[in-house]
Amino acid sequence: MLIIRYATLSDTNAIHEIHRSDIHEWKASTIDDEGVRYKRPATWEECSLLDRWEHGGAWMSPELCAIHLNRILQQGHIPLVAEMDGKVVGEMELYLEEDGEYGFHANLSVFYLHADYRGQGIGSLMMQDAYELLQQIGCEALTTYNPAVPAFYERHGLNLHDETVRLTLSTQRMQTPWHSRTASVTQVEFTLEPSLKTKPIQSGRILSPVQLLQLLKDEEEPGFYALDFHLRPAEMSFRLSNGLIKAFCVLRDRTGDYENPLVHLWADDLSEDLVGAVINRAARMNIPQLTFLVKPEQVALFAGFNVISQGPGTKVHYKEISID
Repeated sequence: MLIIRYATLSDTNAIHEIHRSDIHEWKASTIDDEGVRYKRPATWEECSLLDRWEHGGAWMSPELCAIHLNRILQQGHIPLVAEMDGKVVGEMELYLEEDGEYGFHANLSVFYLHADYRGQGIGSLMMQDAYELLQQIGCEALTTYNPAVPAFYERHGLNLHDETVRLTLSTQRMQTPWHSRTASVTQVEFTLEPSLKTKPIQSGRILSPVQLLQLLKDEEEPGFYALDFHLRPAEMSFRLSNGLIKAFCVLRDRTGDYENPLVHLWADDLSEDLVGAVINRAARMNIPQLTFLVKPEQVALFAGFNVISQGPGTKVHYKEISID
């Protein structure tokens, strides 16, 4: 018998096993005699928490998965599991939020079935139950970002609704009236008006706004998971101001070399001056390139800059929820 229900902390280990079911080769970090860090083949048991994290996030270790799941539950989001004959075989995470783009909606961020239980219709039943639940609580829409298998979501009514264009620019010093100063995500979150939770994201919307904000906070100060490392230097987060107009920018590069970071930019509007201010800041830090993810109608604003490449960016699939 198949049951779809809310996840609880007692499901932590099963959820962990679902997410690691596709990983057949683990690698652990080792430092050689010259102090150079490299990866070597290892067992899961030999990997540190950080090593496991690097294979796919908090789900790769029960300890971190428990923290992640507990936060979702505390914040009022919706983690669901599929239980077949007493065994948890699938997990789904729905993040509830309200913004000017989609109203009160849920973003389907994580959806995973154990490798041994795919192709049996379990995913479709989870989608159906999730939709009915969201309808009951009054959600106006369901979204998902960059789905791995678009055809599956399209069969369930989530069609391509919005997409961005990826622009990579060479940096150069610009003359701009905007000023910048270093500020953390946490510092700005509640002091910028409106707050980052509701201010439009003009570049770098790779997740729903509430998830992106949480991701950037975790990378800036990952103490939430008790991992002693920083993924982003403090100076890569900064305020921008031009008189009464204010914006906030985070440059993010998971490689750590900051040769071509992605620009996450909150502002009421995007202008050539504002783009120039971000470029100017990057040039002062000797960053050679920047990547923007912007709406197609905003591409024209970059005509005066040195655009190295252009391609597809984030794709958002969307389904309107009819409320009876």
